[in-house]
Amino acid sequence: VGYQKVVGVELNSSLWMFSKLRLWRQLSYGDRQRTKLLRGNLFDYNLNNADAVLVFGVTPLMNQISQKLAQECRPGTHVLSYRFQLPLTSSSSSVTTKSNLDQMKLLNAKVVYDEEEMRIYKCLDPMTDSNNTNH
Repeated sequence: VGYQKVVGVELNSSLWMFSKLRLWRQLSYGDRQRTKLLRGNLFDYNLNNADAVLVFGVTPLMNQISQKLAQECRPGTHVLSYRFQLPLTSSSSSVTTKSNLDQMKLLNAKVVYDEEEMRIYKCLDPMTDSNNTNH
């Protein structure tokens, strides 16, 4: 995809091992040198320097994942989410309520790709209107 360094984090040990084997079999030596797959919890890792993040979460965790991405990802970061949609901020209401405050903590992004079960989001500046598609 053109990224200089790729780091993955997988909590499930079986999926981690499967992914390691798959990387070993399918990537060239050069790509393997640029790729690291860690076994651990995504919430224990800082995503500030990520250019792209791939998420295969589950529905109960998607709000938490969206909040983590909102706090740590820079504008322009691509977030790829397989199967499960990420909840995003919505600036459609000017009334401040607890629900609106909770929603403001979610990722501010626009969908740049949505096919079958894969969605790609592009992170926006937190002060940017997520409904504005001219970014």
